[in-house]
Amino acid sequence: MKLRVIFIVMALFCAARISMVAANDTMSFTDNLKDCKEYYGSQTIDLQDIKLTTVRQIQGWQNGKCSYQETVSTKDSKYTVKCLLSKEHIADLVKTMDDFEKDESSKNIDLNDFEQVQNSTVVTGWSKYLQNPEICTIETQ
Repeated sequence: MKLRVIFIVMALFCAARISMVAANDTMSFTDNLKDCKEYYGSQTIDLQDIKLTTVRQIQGWQNGKCSYQETVSTKDSKYTVKCLLSKEHIADLVKTMDDFEKDESSKNIDLNDFEQVQNSTVVTGWSKYLQNPEICTIETQ
């Protein structure tokens, strides 16, 4: 059950991330993540069968790690992802998001096509951290 929840949250989280690129809303997030500067952003996304709201927060440095939190809500559920990212993790994620944003083909991803979302570089980049419980935790509410 826990693995299924993680998988669902990752899919929602990554769809939100790709949607940010489509809406040209990644620059300030990426810039703030580079230096772990405080950031707050909210977005509602209408997918084919689901409406989700995501709230992203960069909360600054805590014990040498960047505290990041994202809450993804649907009509029936709410998931909160909390991550403590090292400088190396941040550099990797920023590069991944910058490359993804510069790639013209990334703007054509259909958010309702789960396979396209899962195979994107931004999903792969974030997934390795989301799946590591020493870096990120996922709470359901």
